Amino acid sequence: MKTRIAITGGAGFLGRHLVSLLAKNKNYEIVLLARSIKKYSKYFRNYSHISLHEGDLLDSDSLEGFLTKDTILINLAYLKSHPSGNLNATNNLVKASNEASVSQVIHCSTAVVVGFSSVKFVNESTPLKPKGIYQINKAVIEKIFNHNLFPSISLKIIRPTEIIGVDSRSVIQKMIDKLKAPSLFHHFYNFLLSNRRFNLVSVHNVSSAIEFLLNKDIKSTRNIYIISDDDDIDNNYKNIINIINIYMHSSSSTFLKFGLPIYLLEYIFVFFRKHSPPNRIYSNNSILQLGFKPKVSIAQATKEILSFTLNTRKGAFINEDT
Repeated sequence: MKTRIAITGGAGFLGRHLVSLLAKNKNYEIVLLARSIKKYSKYFRNYSHISLHEGDLLDSDSLEGFLTKDTILINLAYLKSHPSGNLNATNNLVKASNEASVSQVIHCSTAVVVGFSSVKFVNESTPLKPKGIYQINKAVIEKIFNHNLFPSISLKIIRPTEIIGVDSRSVIQKMIDKLKAPSLFHHFYNFLLSNRRFNLVSVHNVSSAIEFLLNKDIKSTRNIYIISDDDDIDNNYKNIINIINIYMHSSSSTFLKFGLPIYLLEYIFVFFRKHSPPNRIYSNNSILQLGFKPKVSIAQATKEILSFTLNTRKGAFINEDT
């Protein structure tokens, strides 16, 4: 018997990667909630065992039939264009989950739900101190799932750090752009941030973590997991810029032999309240202890982005010349 998996936010960056991964397993029956059938058909028309359910999280009646008994719900949706609607959308989804008696819910939150305080080591027990609409919404959404989803339904909340991949506008793409047109300011910027840690995670690892968790039988019905690659030796400004330099045959890497000491960078970041401390670590020990193993390293993820970005631009230049 196939496992029925219902996904919200399937056309987003993480959603497209997750659906592509899950679609490789013929034992999954995948149904995607789609506000626009036309948009979703563009992304998923080549998948034979994926179906679309036309509906809107803000319209509870349209969710009828999307969730059925023993379905696994994966919630990736966040209404960026309608932030205030996220709480209504979550309540509608929880209500539909309870009425359908789904078997489990995997909800995608964010690691920065803890806020941008001076805390340097973050795990699942770190107190939440969200600031700003996005972080506060994410914290409230977690509470709604925790308190309103029936206790018999397993809830697994994932908190990924900044997700990177070939079709996202991440810090790595910005670093590539700066390196293509180096300036004196760019070299000073490199010196300033050289010793900064990054909190990046490959989209492949987040997708694999979700599949791992949906198949993992856990005794507790309420669990939270940080999904990060912070234990990767290359998850920092200096190593990533050097990977980019080597790949692009640039000489700019000579400017990263030394940088501003981390204790001075910490002091500077005190004035940037919308950023995490420059040496913060988000621990992924909880999911690693369950047996999860990341599929892609930061170096591999960076090179994949480089290959895609540079080849895409090269193709664009060729098209302009023809």
